Amino acid sequence: MLAPRLQPFFRLLIAVVGTIVVAIIVAVVIGTIMTLMAMLGGQDTVQQATRFFTDNALVANLLAYPPILLWLWFCRRYFDRRAFVSLGLRAKGFPGQFAGGIVCGFLTCAFTFGVLWLSGNVQIKGISLALASGGWNNALLALSGWALMMLCVGFMEEILFRGYALHNLHAWLGARWSIGIQAAVFSLVHLGNLAQMDRSTPGAVLATWLAMPNIFLIGIFFALCYLKTGSLWFPIAFHAAWNFFLGCVFSLPVSGLPIFKLLDIEVRGSIPLSGGAFGPEASLLLTPILLALVFAVSRVENHRQAIYDLESLRASTPAIEKEEIMDELPIDSDDDRENRFRTRMGKRQKELDDETRQTLRLLNEAKKEREPVAMPSTLSPLPLETPVGIQTPPAQPEIIAPVEVAPIEVVPLETIPAPSEPEEPAPVPIAPKPSTPPTDKPKPPAPRW
Repeated sequence: MLAPRLQPFFRLLIAVVGTIVVAIIVAVVIGTIMTLMAMLGGQDTVQQATRFFTDNALVANLLAYPPILLWLWFCRRYFDRRAFVSLGLRAKGFPGQFAGGIVCGFLTCAFTFGVLWLSGNVQIKGISLALASGGWNNALLALSGWALMMLCVGFMEEILFRGYALHNLHAWLGARWSIGIQAAVFSLVHLGNLAQMDRSTPGAVLATWLAMPNIFLIGIFFALCYLKTGSLWFPIAFHAAWNFFLGCVFSLPVSGLPIFKLLDIEVRGSIPLSGGAFGPEASLLLTPILLALVFAVSRVENHRQAIYDLESLRASTPAIEKEEIMDELPIDSDDDRENRFRTRMGKRQKELDDETRQTLRLLNEAKKEREPVAMPSTLSPLPLETPVGIQTPPAQPEIIAPVEVAPIEVVPLETIPAPSEPEEPAPVPIAPKPSTPPTDKPKPPAPRW
């Protein structure tokens, strides 16, 4: 696994500056197009461009997402020297985690709406004007489009904050600081929604500032969701479901953005409790709900894949001792060929192979020692007292001198007398066996192994 080209701080700095530059370039291109269209239509160019960015801010952000995503891929690939999917986008476990994020996001929105409704901070008047005028067919089409847009928003923000920023902050400052800093930046970015809100709405600025602590807790919650699941699919789905169901279905303001709504909801009561024009994210009633979610998720053990992805990038930093982290890293990587534990596991396998060969060699030696020794026929077998494995050298055979043989005389067959009947031998008396106590035979010594 290759080491990153730069220190984490410089990688973050380059990524942030590049993201801002890309967003500015996209805004300039969009503004230029709107200006040309206004000139061709005989309209005020400045007013036309300003109105587009004010009324269609979410669309402008969506147009900037593809080049920003491409820039983050470039930074991850050539500066971090890691695969882009290592940010938490692996396909393993995607269906279950994505579905779980959708369900949890919907239940959280429903519970939040119920608390606000029971406390008297919201009131349902009926269906919205867009639904009454357009009908259900247009409403379903609009809901589908907004669901896709909210999914893109959740995907991009999670990749940016809980993906690239969290990984490099962790490599630079460690776990706790990385979670806190990315959550703080995530909340401060939402201050830009003031440009999209109607300043004439009472308490718009106050509601935006009151939303900062809750958005900070949401950033911590999403970071913990990544650590506990090892993937960004759960926080992406939760993020998208929160924006869609809270804004489109329950028809409450979402970060002050103008979106399509099914119901006509009146927000009343004090701004610290209702959230005002910014939405429930600025309500103090949401704070205990978020604290409960953060506490519940923090009790779960961190996922091995998240630990590996974070610590492997941190271990490649020169200021960190690699050996201190290698003992804590689990082995749960999809890319086994670039596993940083390959050397250690190979050394262990070599030790096991050496032990196996040593054991087999000892067994073979013991087997050879237990095999019977082939002896010449002129020698007597070894006594039982002779230790097994000691061979007696064979005796030298005696040299016999050649004997002279007399010539054989041929006798005619008729002169040979006929054989006589053999006499029966006399019976030989059998002496009784002496009654001697049986003696135990000596046992051979035990094998050496």
